[in-house]
Parts: sequence; C-alpha cells; structure tokens
Amino acid sequence: MDPYKYGLNKAVSRPVPVGSGIRLHQSITHVRHAPRGGVRMHRAFSFALEGPARPTCAAESLTHFHP
Repeated sequence: MDPYKYGLNKAVSRPVPVGSGIRLHQSITHVRHAPRGGVRMHRAFSFALEGPARPTCAAESLTHFHP
C-alpha cells in the first residue's frame, strides 16, 4: 500500500521560544476502510515544551493508504 497524507482534521498551535526543548507524542486514534478502497488512518499528535503542562501544538492527521 502506498500512503499519502490526506490532511489535517484539527490543528491548534502556540508560539515556541527559541532554544526550547520539544517532545512529540503520537497515537493512532482509529483506522477504517475508505469508501473507494484502501484504508484511512487517523493519528493524534501533540507537541509539548519541556516544563509547561499545555501542548504547544495539537493536531489530528488523516492518512489514506491505497492498495
């Protein structure tokens, strides 16, 4: 299967100070069959600065895999 990025469903971001340490957390929220073949995968991303509890960026990514 060849993947291609389908787009972002949701995205929220905040400024990041220069020199800050950033961590990425990713999880697959669900995978479903696409209407015209293939599979659609939804992933949640959260970028966090070292220290503050709130994420710097949160987004849900959609990826479509074709057979």
